[in-house]
Amino acid sequence: GIAVLLCQRGVGRIGQRRALLWGFISGTYSATFLFITLVSDEPVNLISWLFLESSWTIFYGLIWLLPERFFFRRPAAIILARFWTILRVMSVISIGLAVEGEDFGFCMYFVCEAIGFGLLKNFVIYY
Repeated sequence: GIAVLLCQRGVGRIGQRRALLWGFISGTYSATFLFITLVSDEPVNLISWLFLESSWTIFYGLIWLLPERFFFRRPAAIILARFWTILRVMSVISIGLAVEGEDFGFCMYFVCEAIGFGLLKNFVIYY
């Protein structure tokens, strides 16, 4: 929702509807893969979790790294996308380690999420 809103020229009714639609689509997408993750046994749950995190990494990475001539985005979208891309890359690495059976992967994931969501997100989004 927020990333889509920041990639538009205005935030009027059309922009808000577009952001709401894409927010609903991405929420449904995430909920589907999280449901698969919760009801499946290993390794299917870890692979679906890895796929979800990887797809979000690609999405935010494109917003961050694609040249502006491909699509309009505000400077705040680049800052937001950079933060989420780096956080998601850390998640993908940690989940990949967990899929390989490394306990360190689970620890790394929870530490990255706690620091990323608990501390850094507040400064990046609200500062």
